[in-house]
Amino acid sequence: MPLAADNPYAPPSAPTAGTDPLFVSGPDPWKQIARRWELLRLPFNLIVGLCGLVVLWQLSRHQLPWGVLELAFVYGVAANGCYLIGPLGEMYLNWLADILAERGWLQPVVRLIRSEHSTMALFLVGLLFSVALTFAIGAVAAFTFLPTPN
Repeated sequence: MPLAADNPYAPPSAPTAGTDPLFVSGPDPWKQIARRWELLRLPFNLIVGLCGLVVLWQLSRHQLPWGVLELAFVYGVAANGCYLIGPLGEMYLNWLADILAERGWLQPVVRLIRSEHSTMALFLVGLLFSVALTFAIGAVAAFTFLPTPN
C-alpha cells in the first residue's frame, strides 16, 4: 500500500497548531509571500504618506509652481510600484533557498531565508529608502524654491 507522501494528488497537510500560517516551514508559495507583503502595504503607505505630507507642509511656505499635488500623487503611485521589489525579492530568496536546500546547505541558513526575519529586513530596508528619498526630494525642492537674497 503506497504512503500518503507518495501520492502526488494528496492534499497538503495543515500547519500544526501554534504556528503562524503565514510562516510555515518549507518552501513558501508565491501566494503566501504576496499576502504577507500586501498586509505590509498599509503601514508602508501610511509612513511614506505621512513623510510626504510633512514635505508638502514644509514646501507650502514657499511659492510653488502649479502641479505639486499632481506630482505628489504620481510619486505615491511610483512608490507603490517600487514596493513590488520587496515581494519579488523575497520570492527570489525563496527560490534560492530551494536551490541551497537541494545542494545540502545548512538548514538554519535555509530557515533564516524563509523566516519572517527576511521579510521584515526587506520591508525595513525598502521603507527606510523610501522615507529617505521622500525627504531628499523635499529638501531639493525646498532649496530650489527658496527665495534668492537680493
